[in-house]
Amino acid sequence: MSETQAVLFKTPQGWTTKKARAWLKKEKMTPIKRVDKSGILLRYRIREPDYKYYITKSQKNGINFVIGSNKPFKGKKVKSKRIIERGRRKNITQEEKIEKIKDKIKKKKGSGTIKVKLST
Repeated sequence: MSETQAVLFKTPQGWTTKKARAWLKKEKMTPIKRVDKSGILLRYRIREPDYKYYITKSQKNGINFVIGSNKPFKGKKVKSKRIIERGRRKNITQEEKIEKIKDKIKKKKGSGTIKVKLST
């Protein structure tokens, strides 16, 4: 089941915090945190970001909805929580970094033994 995780309002299209709060109240959406102002967006979190997949639906009036679901969206290009977690790339371990480097080298040169030395 998909649910609205966050609502984003674009300030260049005339949205202010006062107007955005009034719109949310009219639509019976209650933010769980204060507004997050980043660049030209006012972001109101409606639910905690604990979904596996996310998509963004844009409206012409300057409102974007972040929709979360634990099942993949059909026919949509989806961002997975594994890659994007709260707007940042997920931290990976040193071993995962080594495996990624090895995979890239194998693709370029074919199969073979690869030694990777990391400085600490």
